[in-house]
Amino acid sequence: MRKSVFAVAIVSALLASGPARADLIYDNGPIVGTGNWNISGFTVTNSFTVSADATLTSATIGAWVSIGATPLTTTWAIGTSAFGSEISSGVSSLTNTYWGSYANALDIYSSSFSIGGVVTAGTYWLTLTGTTTSDGFGAYWDQNSGPSTAFQTLTGSIPSESFQIYGTTAVPEPATWALMGLGLAAAPMLRRGRRAA
Repeated sequence: MRKSVFAVAIVSALLASGPARADLIYDNGPIVGTGNWNISGFTVTNSFTVSADATLTSATIGAWVSIGATPLTTTWAIGTSAFGSEISSGVSSLTNTYWGSYANALDIYSSSFSIGGVVTAGTYWLTLTGTTTSDGFGAYWDQNSGPSTAFQTLTGSIPSESFQIYGTTAVPEPATWALMGLGLAAAPMLRRGRRAA
């Protein structure tokens, strides 16, 4: 009877654990919609700081495009210095949520995309360039003057842009703690079962 109750508890804990959840690793602030920097013909980089070891999974930015157009892809890099790519890099498709427009001339989107890389606690840089759009014209990264340090290849130092970085941290999820607790609780039961045999 005890063994069957224990088995049910283990299965329940495993079902509760589910897939790893992406957490907000860094937030440079929301879309503001009052200024932007070109990320199609130029390269823009922003610093971000993580407080614990993490596996990066995605990023969200504010992206400006021509009225009626949508952002399609962006070339991204994660580095240990401005414009660096020592951690990871790639080209990702953008998933867009309409945010609003600017002076009836540009549409603004909250655009999310996959990134990768494993980082330890410290400061890193998100760099974007070569962003494509459905109409073939340029895309622009929303400026919000958040806490990041930022640079653009042509201008040098600039106010920072709106973005969030997501990932999974090395801290076990609650379900993992539950499984570890069940394992510790089961040890005496398993010893008693061996003695009885």
